[in-house]
Amino acid sequence: MSCMLSLYTGSALAQEESPYPFITIGEPSLGTQNVCDEYFQWSVYTPSYEGEIRSGIIGLNVVVSADNVPDSFLTPTDFSSTAVVEDRYGSTISLSERLSDNMRGIFNKLKYSSKINTRLGFSFTIHRGGLHTLRIDMPFMGYHYLKEVEITDAPSVRCFVPQTKFDVGQPVAVVAYFNTGYPYDSNSFTGGEYAKCTMSYKGADGNTTVIGEDRKKLSFKDSQTPLSAVIDTLIFAADDLAPGRYSWDIETNWNYITRHAEFIVADTLRAEVSADKDAYVIGTDKEAKLDVSLNRGFPYIAKGDNEELPTVKLVTGLMYDDGEGSGAQTVVTDTILVADKRLSESPLDYHGTLAIDLTKDEVTRFNPAGKQCYLALQVHYDGDVRYRKAIPITLTTATGIEDVNVSDVSDDACTYTIGGAKVRGNVQPRNIYIRKGKKIVVR
Repeated sequence: MSCMLSLYTGSALAQEESPYPFITIGEPSLGTQNVCDEYFQWSVYTPSYEGEIRSGIIGLNVVVSADNVPDSFLTPTDFSSTAVVEDRYGSTISLSERLSDNMRGIFNKLKYSSKINTRLGFSFTIHRGGLHTLRIDMPFMGYHYLKEVEITDAPSVRCFVPQTKFDVGQPVAVVAYFNTGYPYDSNSFTGGEYAKCTMSYKGADGNTTVIGEDRKKLSFKDSQTPLSAVIDTLIFAADDLAPGRYSWDIETNWNYITRHAEFIVADTLRAEVSADKDAYVIGTDKEAKLDVSLNRGFPYIAKGDNEELPTVKLVTGLMYDDGEGSGAQTVVTDTILVADKRLSESPLDYHGTLAIDLTKDEVTRFNPAGKQCYLALQVHYDGDVRYRKAIPITLTTATGIEDVNVSDVSDDACTYTIGGAKVRGNVQPRNIYIRKGKKIVVR
């Protein structure tokens, strides 16, 4: 590792006098915290020798201390700071915003303390080894720091597979990064290095069928002095894959490295749900019916931890919304379980009629006046709700009283009780009467 090039301005080294001589900024230190494997999974890294810095998640520490802080000093109005790590290919990682905020916090502490010692910690990710430059600038402190840092890396092929499960119709892609490592000898490459990616479909019988292949010549031979690891990529993408199991296989004649990854393409649930009527009358209709059709292919329904067989749970219900912002509420629900060993071996294909009992006490006691009602269906499998449907309906009672509001009825009207007796005198609140052949309620 090269030595520190302490204070600089532009491209020329210079010394600036700090307006805050009671503040000391220690030598910044770097150290690798984590490295990633061939599938970008991170693990803690232990350096193989003192001072080694490997590509990965790298920590930067700066100790800021102050002693004999004067009772009064001019606080900076602009804490703008720059902290960047640059590679020889022009890529820059910035830590500026956090550094500015930390220095502002330190000056706030100095208002109430004559002595501090604080460690500022940052971390950043570098996937390419090489000669990098660390630059820190705090103009308000007159502080400028420049250091060349050697970041090592081993030759590798890292595969980025964004996920192991895709939905049918979703684009599928894998990216393979070929990294020469650092340091390396460019003369060790012939220019004939290549990589090949093969995608295969895995049938239920375990046999594989190649469905796509791509081959690329790798650009590793660098005629210039290699100051950074050379990285080349191979991207393999596929669209409109049918549900099923698939695999990627990547191979290269460079170090004869191979990589293998598997994924599935999952079918989506197709559902059709309809009610037998648009309107129901409590006290007249005994049930409401939902006609349900469900279809879904691979992957098949798995048996849950608490299930003896693979199970699809169908939850039906009568729901309502009173329009007061409380959302959907339940009047009554029922559950139907479809359990069959064949669900784990073949596509789901269900057709049936589900009845919601309108004679239950919860329904007969329910007053639908002023409420939007729904027939609802939820489909559960593989430990989660996979489908929801709510069908708006009109729900009334057999008396129809929810549509009539009478607050005052005189005693000389032709009013009768439900039993047919003529009412003589004033009617009583909270009772049902007959007048002019219609039922009314007195509130």
